[in-house]
Amino acid sequence: MRFGDQLLRYVLAVVLGWAAVQTLMSMPAHMPRILVLAIAGLELVGCVLFALPKVAYTGGWLLFAAIIAAIILHVLHRQYGVENLIIYAAATFAVVTKLRS
Repeated sequence: MRFGDQLLRYVLAVVLGWAAVQTLMSMPAHMPRILVLAIAGLELVGCVLFALPKVAYTGGWLLFAAIIAAIILHVLHRQYGVENLIIYAAATFAVVTKLRS
């Protein structure tokens, strides 16, 4: 993996990990609590694994799944401002596919 790919992986892990912590600490009232806990928890675990080289592939797919779940949950609650989540999902997908090539 090239330096730029590794940098993107670490930046995604830190930024999305911090977002997961913020979500867990603020617990949005307009969303089902159990779903928020599950998605943010999955995202946090995915971020930690994504940052570790030996399990980055698995962590990346967990992180990607959490982002897709978050997009679906937002859209179902008629919150359509998910552009940043789409960018995070695409970047995570790009890094994960590079990990296996």
